[in-house]
Amino acid sequence: PSRVARCLLASMPPRTVIPVHHDSGYWVARTHRIHCAINTNDNVVFRVGRTASSMQRFKLDAGRVVELNNQAKHYVANLDPTLFRTHLILDYADNAFPELLPPIIPVAQLCIGDRLVQTRRTVALVTERGTGPLAPHFLIIGAQKAGTTSLYEYLAQHPLIIKGKRRETHFLDWRWPSHQDFDKDKMLQQSSTQLRKRWHTTFYDVENHATHPTLMAGDSTPSYLLASHLAIPRLKAMDFHGPMIVMLRNPVARALSHYAMIVDTNCTPAQRKTRGTEWLNASPAEIANAELQFLVRKGLLKPIKTQQTVPKLSDTYDLDPSKLQSVLADLPNSHGSHSLLLRGLYALQLRPWLQAFGSERFLVLKCEDMARNPRGVVDRAQRHIGLREHPLDSIEPHNTRPNKPPYDPAFIAALQAFYAPFDRDLAQLLHWQQVSSSSTTSMW
Repeated sequence: PSRVARCLLASMPPRTVIPVHHDSGYWVARTHRIHCAINTNDNVVFRVGRTASSMQRFKLDAGRVVELNNQAKHYVANLDPTLFRTHLILDYADNAFPELLPPIIPVAQLCIGDRLVQTRRTVALVTERGTGPLAPHFLIIGAQKAGTTSLYEYLAQHPLIIKGKRRETHFLDWRWPSHQDFDKDKMLQQSSTQLRKRWHTTFYDVENHATHPTLMAGDSTPSYLLASHLAIPRLKAMDFHGPMIVMLRNPVARALSHYAMIVDTNCTPAQRKTRGTEWLNASPAEIANAELQFLVRKGLLKPIKTQQTVPKLSDTYDLDPSKLQSVLADLPNSHGSHSLLLRGLYALQLRPWLQAFGSERFLVLKCEDMARNPRGVVDRAQRHIGLREHPLDSIEPHNTRPNKPPYDPAFIAALQAFYAPFDRDLAQLLHWQQVSSSSTTSMW
């Protein structure tokens, strides 16, 4: 019994035919199937074979137990005019798929008369309809260009996760309903609940989540990490208690990938609108230097021991976190052509989130680790959001850009020097291996 992953009592009405088919569901490749005839009759026709043309008829007497490969072609007909045909079907797992075995799988006590609804991934009581928490159930909040799309797609391979209507809902930043913005101090409990429902009904499969309350869905909007001044108070206003994941990447590689995405001409009008046009006629060095001057002018970055009148990436800087809110207030909220440098200051962005929700709510992962070991990283993410590990069917990365513009090596070296002290701060914050030199290579 400890190896049984699924058990069904299947009843076939009189004068019913199930045409030639083969099963392809989640359980088929991962379990062995046992049939035990409970009620049958001489008018039941059961045929099975490797192909439709090679099928042979087999007789399953009441009480006979057989193992059937449901990936083979099979055909069933109950031609009796009055009698039902009933089979007990057991799917049992072997040691190759320990994630299917109890005691991880929950057990529910059923009563006579209970009605169930079943998909290939869930079984739920009809009376449980609508009792599950509203989607999203977990968040991937950033960072932009750090593997969030791949992680989202990997997690969506889990049988208990279904995708929403959009991967990036942006509900906590530029899609937030302005007439109910909590910043106006009008957020009562009722309106908070309404906002949570709006997030759920606008971006998720309402019917599926109502019928199958154990299914989960996520919001993967990487701009949330930077937009903490918007996202954090709005999550608190909605009393969101779900787990959150942060993907980080070598900030130099992240910045170059960010620039490549913005200037890529192979995009739809909608993508161009959200990406913005401000960088289309500028080099990454020009963009970075202009932003550096802005951050120094705002007081977020303070040069250390320099006589330069114009800030340079090769200079050393202190951070003044108290100025972050002022910087964020000046950033655009409708496109992504901004913060090439700022998005790579990870410790600065993470601290407000950790202070607001506590570190136990967060799982911080490296894009580089996922590239080297996608299954291991996804296992950690699945556990963090409350699911048992499920093997990945595909580890193909998503949202990659093969043709990237060439970059000046001197600019890359300047970026590495700029980010080195901030990476050391991040390593200390997250208890990661410290970087001992000006290079960030050993950390990422």
